[in-house]
Amino acid sequence: MTTVNHVPVGGRTVRVTRITTYGQVVTGACAYATSNGWTQVQLTDNLATKTTWDIRTGGPVACLPARTQPQLNNCDTVIDFVRVEPDIYHLITGETLIYDGSAASVGYAGDTDTYADGSFALELWTGIAGQCPATGLPQYGYLLLPWLINAVRGPVTHSAATSTFRVSASTTAGHLWGAGPYNVVASSLGTPVPLLTPVPSKRHRHWQLTTVPPPAAAAGCQTL
Repeated sequence: MTTVNHVPVGGRTVRVTRITTYGQVVTGACAYATSNGWTQVQLTDNLATKTTWDIRTGGPVACLPARTQPQLNNCDTVIDFVRVEPDIYHLITGETLIYDGSAASVGYAGDTDTYADGSFALELWTGIAGQCPATGLPQYGYLLLPWLINAVRGPVTHSAATSTFRVSASTTAGHLWGAGPYNVVASSLGTPVPLLTPVPSKRHRHWQLTTVPPPAAAAGCQTL
């Protein structure tokens, strides 16, 4: 077996897909949106507290030092945006969309009834530095967070410089993403297909190389 070492560099597109409260991908109108208006995504593993046993004899040496293996509760995720994209915020947080006279979404509002009501999957693509793949095709880094919930906004910074918008969410297990609804990797014939191996329901994050380019960023939510 061979290993392909790689150095992710730069960010490309992110795609946000609506997920039901049961972990299923939503199809139909306004099911997903893509964006390149983000600046960074931070991932931090949230671990269960370890239990330590330390039984000592009369001497200074521990007789039975042991502790439990760390367990992954979820992956805390922070996304920073530099562009106001109402549909993206709605998919992520569940916040109420604001429409203008021509029925275009032009804003969003935080209400008690819909606060932190979003349920979504996040995909992110990066470039790869110093690449020279055997196929001759460009390679990309591909990150998948199959199910994120409890998304909240803030802090939001408005200043004389560029405004920034932060969204925080957490992954959860039990999703039904499977191989996914999109073609994100190449088959042995080089054809774009969904993930070659379905994502287990207990997987919180998934990273790999791919030669399938990221989707183009587009304004507004799209039909799946």
